[in-house]
Amino acid sequence: MQNEAIILFLEENYGLDVNNIRRFESGVLNDNYLVATGKNKYIFRVYNFKNEEQVKFEAEILEFLQRKGFPSPKLLANRENKIISVFNDKPCVVYEFIEGRPIETVSSELMGQIGEAMAKMHNLLKDFKPSVKKSTWEPEELRKLVAESKNEMLNSGFPRVKELMDFVETELAKYNFSDELPKGITHQDIKPENIIIKDGKIAGIVDFDNSYFGAFLHDITTTIIWTCFENNELNKNLLDALLDGYEKERKLTALEKEYLSNGIKFRLVREVFIGPFVTMHLPELSRKRADYFIELYKRME
Repeated sequence: MQNEAIILFLEENYGLDVNNIRRFESGVLNDNYLVATGKNKYIFRVYNFKNEEQVKFEAEILEFLQRKGFPSPKLLANRENKIISVFNDKPCVVYEFIEGRPIETVSSELMGQIGEAMAKMHNLLKDFKPSVKKSTWEPEELRKLVAESKNEMLNSGFPRVKELMDFVETELAKYNFSDELPKGITHQDIKPENIIIKDGKIAGIVDFDNSYFGAFLHDITTTIIWTCFENNELNKNLLDALLDGYEKERKLTALEKEYLSNGIKFRLVREVFIGPFVTMHLPELSRKRADYFIELYKRME
């Protein structure tokens, strides 16, 4: 019944003659569907936890990147020439499907491509200002979020939540970063499942759901924690390949190099908290991820 309702919605609002539709099972916050018409394929995304204003932040970034030729999702306007629609009282978008597949195994060659693509994106977005503001997970805001949500987390019934919160509060207090770190719009989720490759090359960077204005360093370290660890240890070859690729397009500043190690550690602690915080409805998944990142952090210590 849901698929039939979506097909009707897409026909009425986007003029799409849908042949078939399939829901992706991997999404944890949004509902994503692969939509096939006679000639093209699209992704239909329904945002379960965002309002239209929050989605607008992401949409403006994607439209800007498309104008600049960056490989990212191309949004489709509806019959009213609006990028954001509403389905079942939730904001939604449609964008063109990017042919290829997510990265399954990282390599030094791919890490170089990822670094280069990220730096290009940072260069493009360093001066871009969306019309709406969005909260961040930068160190100071994150500490506030942890304090404000502590009681909610402790009363959530999440497995071993007090142990987790004690760890996060103790470790977050150790990290402060200079306000002089270069900033701009950041993706905050460039990891294998969000990087589409075709014929060994990056065809697209997708899922700007977590994007916000912040330090580029914390975007770089986000990719590091998701791609550069093997067997719970930081793989220097993969790390070097990522940074070498990045510096082909944008040189790291002296401050970014100085803060890199602590930046990785901070980013691991952030994930220990943010994973459970945003996916509390999936405790088995989020607890497993939290434990994994705690282990990585302890190894780095």
